[in-house]
Amino acid sequence: MVHPKADIPVEFFDAQADYRRYVSDSLRKGKATIGSLPGVIVKSLQEQKIANWLWQHSVSFAYERQIAVEDDDGTVRHLHPDFYYPQTETVHEDFALNADGTSPFADYALHAEKKRQAYRRKEIDFFETTSAQASNETLLSTLESELAQRSMPFRAQDLRRNHQGTRPRRDQALPPADIHLPEVYRVLNGSWKFNNTQPKP
Repeated sequence: MVHPKADIPVEFFDAQADYRRYVSDSLRKGKATIGSLPGVIVKSLQEQKIANWLWQHSVSFAYERQIAVEDDDGTVRHLHPDFYYPQTETVHEDFALNADGTSPFADYALHAEKKRQAYRRKEIDFFETTSAQASNETLLSTLESELAQRSMPFRAQDLRRNHQGTRPRRDQALPPADIHLPEVYRVLNGSWKFNNTQPKP
């Protein structure tokens, strides 16, 4: 099984309990540490697989965009669904659920059900993918089917052309020899930190 909230594979741990503790700690901290092709930093290998597929098929999405929902008692709370598709205003959650609906994380299945109910209450278009689908290799076919049902336009990118665009052409000038790369890195890194600390829309 693929556990979606881990970036270190299970085989690197001495015991299953150590692995579960690592995954639980990562989930609790909410750290996003895994890069993806569209440049979005995600929290899991499953999310990386999804983000890469979306980018490869030119699907516009927002990662963990904040949305307001109401509980049964009218209390407003904010959710951050894994993926949001602005063209169809669709929410997509990638749940860490086994085929039988259980999860390796305490109270996770209950948390997932509360999210489902919140989306239904607000009449938000919603679909989900799961760890079970990643395990039986139906994750991406399910994703494609759900997007197609919503008439989401997608087309495969020409990856050869994109890759060639990253290499300098023979007639293209190289950076000047006196460029100060640490300064360039500092500026770019500072820009990335600034852009990723701004409130989500």
